Amino acid sequence: MSHSLHRQGKETSLKNDFVLIALLAKSRSGQSWSEKCQNLEKLANICIRHDPDNYGQSKSVFHAVYTSMDSLEKVLVDLKRAELGISVVVTGCREEIIRMGQRIGLPLNSAHISLGIFGNKKRLPDERILAITTMCGHHCISPFLVEKIVNDLKAGRVKMEHAVERLSGLCTCGIFNRARARGLLDDILSSENTA
Repeated sequence: MSHSLHRQGKETSLKNDFVLIALLAKSRSGQSWSEKCQNLEKLANICIRHDPDNYGQSKSVFHAVYTSMDSLEKVLVDLKRAELGISVVVTGCREEIIRMGQRIGLPLNSAHISLGIFGNKKRLPDERILAITTMCGHHCISPFLVEKIVNDLKAGRVKMEHAVERLSGLCTCGIFNRARARGLLDDILSSENTA
């Protein structure tokens, strides 16, 4: 399962939200762990070259988030060409991902689908807040912090860039889409200004 599956929001905001996760496997592929780690570093360099909105890396995992299908497509073409032997998972609007994969010769291998939220949904934060907090798959961003940041933005106590960086800094894996967060915060502010 991928921790990027549960991103919430309107389809229009999700159209510019593409997560890439690369994970080293401890398999009998003939490569040593050292070789696999070197290949992960090569993968990271390819991904970073294509200007992700955000990214993070640990010893065995690389995460990145892109705001355009074009950038993601270029990354995948370069990764396919590099033949690094690393499993890559891409999260985005399923139909778009499938079409892009067909276009570049990467047919769908498997699909992970979120079944949604079960239980007492009345206890959940507002859907606009969830759209922001669910961009961190490990749920390191509190809905209460998002509400505080919205209030600070409204009162002029904080600038948008600082607010987005504060939220982004809490996402330990780097799949928090800063560009999308700016848009979502702008939408919250503008809807509350008209209310």
